[in-house]
Amino acid sequence: MKPGSYTPSGELRHFVDRLILGESLSRTESAQLEGLLEDDDALAYFVSSLQQDELLPLALEGIKLPEDRISSRRGWAMRAIWVAAAASVVFIAGYHFGNRNAPTQNLMGSISDDSNAPRLTGLVGVEWEPGSEPDLIGGDRQLHNLAFRSGLAEVTYGNGVRVTLQGPVDFSITGPKSARLNHGRFVAHVPRSAEGFRVDYEGGSIVDLGTEFGLDLSPAGEVEVGVFDGEIELHRPHEETLSLLANQALLVAGESGQAATSIPLNRTKFVRRIPSRDFRWEMDRIGPVTVEYDVSHLVWKASDYRAIFKWMQGEDGVSVRNVSLCLDGEPVVTSPIEGATGSLHNVRDNVFPLSLPPSEYKRGVWTVQATLENLPLAEDRDLESHPIGSIGIMLFEEGLVSSATEKDFVGTWDYNYDGLRYQRHFHADGTITMSINGRLITGKEDYFSDSRWWVNQGILHLSIPKLGLNELHVLRDADTLIFVNNPYENATRSKTSAQ
Repeated sequence: MKPGSYTPSGELRHFVDRLILGESLSRTESAQLEGLLEDDDALAYFVSSLQQDELLPLALEGIKLPEDRISSRRGWAMRAIWVAAAASVVFIAGYHFGNRNAPTQNLMGSISDDSNAPRLTGLVGVEWEPGSEPDLIGGDRQLHNLAFRSGLAEVTYGNGVRVTLQGPVDFSITGPKSARLNHGRFVAHVPRSAEGFRVDYEGGSIVDLGTEFGLDLSPAGEVEVGVFDGEIELHRPHEETLSLLANQALLVAGESGQAATSIPLNRTKFVRRIPSRDFRWEMDRIGPVTVEYDVSHLVWKASDYRAIFKWMQGEDGVSVRNVSLCLDGEPVVTSPIEGATGSLHNVRDNVFPLSLPPSEYKRGVWTVQATLENLPLAEDRDLESHPIGSIGIMLFEEGLVSSATEKDFVGTWDYNYDGLRYQRHFHADGTITMSINGRLITGKEDYFSDSRWWVNQGILHLSIPKLGLNELHVLRDADTLIFVNNPYENATRSKTSAQ
């Protein structure tokens, strides 16, 4: 390279300036810089600039190049020295100056700390590609690749990044702050503390600067990217870095070398959050009441769905019948069960199976309809001074709610109630123990001492002889336990739970 014959990109100059000032680079930025340095002229400019600032001697101190990296081909030995020097400068400037007391880390990152590894935190209507269903209960619960045909999945990284995937999609987790989209659609929410989150795809990459953005990659390679909030950078080989701000979107054709075209942001095509499965119900009158809930966003395929009518507050029991899954207002599946909900002594058969066969599934407006009616009142009840009132939620579930087995429940489950932190420990031998605020309950306080639990058709049954009660539990997903007949909030699987 002749002096003055190479003009570095603004992105490369930005990295050089930061390193000279002693600023640290994130893992994503280091990987991004390494990509820029694949160009010989850029590499020469980079090393020359840092050498002038006396960083290169520091970087090269004590470095020995492996003999197998030195080639007899003309010029290769010199390039090996340049690469070693550049990589060392990135490491020392980005990590020695920025993190003097930090342990040495791989520039590409790893997902070795299970407690901070990305976790699957939501599933709706997912139909997995054959052989691609992840192990969510066994010993290796780290996510690597998610490929499914339909539905929604939510992945949460240890740094707070939340990615909502929409099938069909093929998505790979490549590091604690990175991913690769092979095809499909997702929305990523990146908090300010996790800026630098990087997504690679065939033909380029996106670096997030603390924002919320959507990416749609067709099988033909056409890319649509839009920003809901904040700012992102779009990087493509041999192209200038493009910046997108809130409410902006770009379309890039699948052919290489095609210019990006500004388009209106299509908010409707992206699902930004896993939709809620909880719907409020209330009984405040005598006589039957018909309730209806739109669950179109939860019905993505034929499956074994369940409607759970759970009581939360109020002393009046409620009967539940005629629970149906309807398409465009017409019943398709009606549960044969007639049950009741309310406080624990009133609850019976409040889990209603709604199995939708493949022959009946198609896209449309899906709703759950049901008839609610208060249970008989005491004859001396004064309704003026003591009006009817019960409140609860209808949970519309699919997946583990009907297929869970004993091994899916084994472990420790955390939940809060009345300001206290509870842990229920379901043991593989069918026994259960409880801790409150970290203290294991024993002796006279332990009303679970002679309790047993078992699973039937996906439902965990817990018999508590000391209280004369039976509890029911189901799984929303591998990490979410629902109390079917108790007014507690959902429990979550403890990260330290033994499998």
